[in-house]
Amino acid sequence: MFTKTHLVVQLTKFLFVSIDEITTMDCQGWIVVHMYVVEGWKHIHILLTLEQTLFGAIANNLTKVIVGSLLQYGGLFETPLVSKLINFGANGALVFQGAKTSVITQLKETHTPFMLGVHCFAH
Repeated sequence: MFTKTHLVVQLTKFLFVSIDEITTMDCQGWIVVHMYVVEGWKHIHILLTLEQTLFGAIANNLTKVIVGSLLQYGGLFETPLVSKLINFGANGALVFQGAKTSVITQLKETHTPFMLGVHCFAH
C-alpha cells in the first residue's frame, strides 16, 4: 500500500535514520526505527516502526530489521536506498558502532557505501 510517507521519502534527496534498541523488563528486545527527511528547509520526522527482535539483538538481525523497515514502511527500494541514506545514528553499543561486524559496517558494505555512521547525540 502506497502512503503519504512513501511519497515524502521517495521525493526527498537525503535521509537520516536513527535507531535505538530497547530491552523490556521481561527481557524482550525491541528496536525503534526513526527517520527524518529534509523538505525545503523543514525537517519532517517519521517514526517508521517498533519491531521486536525475535532472533536476538545481534548485528545481522538488526540490519535486516532496519533495511526491511526502510523498504516496507519507508517505501524505498534498494537503488534509492544507496543514493539517499546519508546518515545513520545509533548509540555507542558495539553491535551498532563496532569496527568489524556492526550494523553500520554491514549497512555500508551491503546497502549504502557512502553513508556516514554517527554516535547518537542523546547518548
